Amino acid sequence: MKFWFGQLFSLLGSLVVYFVIFVWITDVTKSPLMLSLASLINLIPLLILTPFAGVISDRLNRKMIIIVVDSLQAFLTVILTIFFILDSAEIWLVFIFLGFRSICQAFHQPTVMAILPSMVPQDKLRRVNGIRYLFIGIIQFIGPAVGATLLFFVEIKYILWIDVITFFIAIVPLLTLKLPPLQISKDHVERKSFVKDFKEGIKVMKNVPGLLTIMLIAMLLTMLTQPLMVLSTFFIKYIHGGDNFTLAIIQMIMQGGMILGALIPFLKNDGKIK
Repeated sequence: MKFWFGQLFSLLGSLVVYFVIFVWITDVTKSPLMLSLASLINLIPLLILTPFAGVISDRLNRKMIIIVVDSLQAFLTVILTIFFILDSAEIWLVFIFLGFRSICQAFHQPTVMAILPSMVPQDKLRRVNGIRYLFIGIIQFIGPAVGATLLFFVEIKYILWIDVITFFIAIVPLLTLKLPPLQISKDHVERKSFVKDFKEGIKVMKNVPGLLTIMLIAMLLTMLTQPLMVLSTFFIKYIHGGDNFTLAIIQMIMQGGMILGALIPFLKNDGKIK
């Protein structure tokens, strides 16, 4: 619980930062192309690095990985905030910021996800996963509202400090937490290389019944919804004359589906709804 509440605060800070950054890009450039480019820069490191980061998280100290990448993200936010305070922020600088943060997230996300099964008994994992996605959905639900409210009262250069504050909220319980050690034998480490581990993961994905189908469906749905997610800021604010609160409300409605979906495995137990 300590670990997850800390991570939820960190997620909230990241969501607020991404919300205000993409609003800033929209207001400054008024260009759908710039929004698309920013989204692409934010996405490419995740696509390329996440599969490798998942393998790395199974071979190195997971706690240390999270501490390093979270610290680096907070440091990058401080640097960007200083540029905003000095009124020296440029679009290319924000693009670099998004790219480096995406690299950090590529290592952060699979490592956090890999920790959960090591801390939870297998027979409780389904319900705990349901609770986890429920809380993630709630944070993603309120994140845009927090970002829009803050933009109404203060400038972006002050809002960015939230990411640093939530970093410290997340890092304190992590530093005091004793995570279960990796259950990997010395013989396994010596015999299996990084590439073999990666290939084994691909093989498992192919052999588990239905898993590849689910992943392909998820990829298709993501491809269809991504244009809406990327261009929603420009579409709402400059085509339909909305404001930041309108944008936040629409994003909150979209996240509402994730919350409802997470309730199903949370309530279901051995095929029965409780």
